[in-house]
Amino acid sequence: MYCFIVSLVIFTGWWEWQEKEGLPTVEEILACMKKDPKELADEEQAVLLWFYFHFLPAAVGKDNWNREIFVEHRFTDTHDKKTNDPTYAMKGCMYLTPVMHAYALWMIENYSEQWINIFKFHEENPKQRVPQKDEKYKCAPYTCRDGGSIQFGGWTTTGLDRFNAIKEEMTKFFESETVKSGAFPQFIKELCAETVKRNTEKDGGGKQSSNAHKRKRPTASEPEDDGSLSSVDAGLN
Repeated sequence: MYCFIVSLVIFTGWWEWQEKEGLPTVEEILACMKKDPKELADEEQAVLLWFYFHFLPAAVGKDNWNREIFVEHRFTDTHDKKTNDPTYAMKGCMYLTPVMHAYALWMIENYSEQWINIFKFHEENPKQRVPQKDEKYKCAPYTCRDGGSIQFGGWTTTGLDRFNAIKEEMTKFFESETVKSGAFPQFIKELCAETVKRNTEKDGGGKQSSNAHKRKRPTASEPEDDGSLSSVDAGLN
């Protein structure tokens, strides 16, 4: 759990980069997705960059979405590799499906407060373990800490309903003209590819060192790319 907090909050530098006390909300991300890419403000592009470049590799697994993929492919491009989404685990499936998007967005809505509380605790108490019995560090709106010992593997019925609602919205989004025409997927590809190129040039074209996270914090125009996001355990709750 803590490895994921480090990857999500420290390595991506969202708080320092945007100087905000929270992560982008599901509503903010969806609003940016549905907007004409040509009309996106810099801050809206930053939200999408954080979601596609930093968060999604952790949420769906780097085997499914990583820099080698998103600098060469649009997320709607098809491939023959199996994915974590059984609905699309077949020949010709997309790199990022509606269900993958929905799961990532659901995680943000469910876990953001918990992630932030844990991060702040470690920031203030670097040598201490998070109190396991403290509700603020283990509870989330849509899941139960008992995990697989309860119905739906730890998901509440409210959480399951919310996931299905987000999934339906993402399915409609994939059927929209901005996605079907390739305009939005192409924009995301170019946004991610340009970030990889910029960070590669900044690092002199070589691999980043093990203490890359100690470098100067990124500016709003140059988000940090540490290359070491951790995969999320699907049973995280």
